[in-house]
This record gives sequence, C-alpha cells and structure tokens, in this order.
Amino acid sequence: MIYVTKSQLMGTIAKYAVQQSPYHRPDNLEKVLDKFNEAISPAFAKAPMGVGEFSDWLTLEAFVSRFLRAIPEYEAWNDRKNGNDAPMKFTSRYDTEGNPDDDFIDLEALERNVAVDIERDQA
Repeated sequence: MIYVTKSQLMGTIAKYAVQQSPYHRPDNLEKVLDKFNEAISPAFAKAPMGVGEFSDWLTLEAFVSRFLRAIPEYEAWNDRKNGNDAPMKFTSRYDTEGNPDDDFIDLEALERNVAVDIERDQA
C-alpha cells in the first residue's frame, strides 16, 4: 500500500511541474494546485486521518491523472507557447540553445514521476 497526504501529493506535483518546465515554473502553477486541491479535498476528507491509500503506484498515477487532466490550465502545459504543432520536438535539460516557447511539459511523464516518487519515498 501507498499512503499519501494531500500536502505531500500537491508538493510532489509542484516539484515535478517546476523540474519539467522549460521556464522557472509553468504558467498558472498556483491555479492548477488550487483547482487540484479543491477537486481532491472530498476524497481526502473521507480518508482515515486524511491519508489517502493506494494499492500501488499505478493506482496513484491514475488518481492524479484523473483530477489533473480535468484542469484546463494543466492541459495547457502540454502545448508549446509558440503554437508549433510539429508532431516531434526533442529537447533535454542539457540543451543550451533553443527557444523555451518551443518546448512543453510531458503530462504523462509528470504524473508518472509524481506516483513513482511518492512510492519510492515510502520504501
């Protein structure tokens, strides 16, 4: 079992949003966290002692994804700011050149990183 508090979950989302952003932070990070908090609060209010229980990291990832993907500002992180809709564009943290407007956050990777990080924290 994986046990997680709401603040741990939100902090881990913020951590990976910032780490994966081509900027110092993604746009509307506070709005995303506020909307996520509002959406998950009922589930955590019903949880024993406010601690969510998940059978494995896949279940946790599905929970995170379900609520984050309902937030338009979160979905926007997956779009390039310059409107480039080319099917592929590869950059890495080691690239020194390039326009950050041509990059985006891989939402599936963010959700996976959140779930796996929380699971590893309990190992």
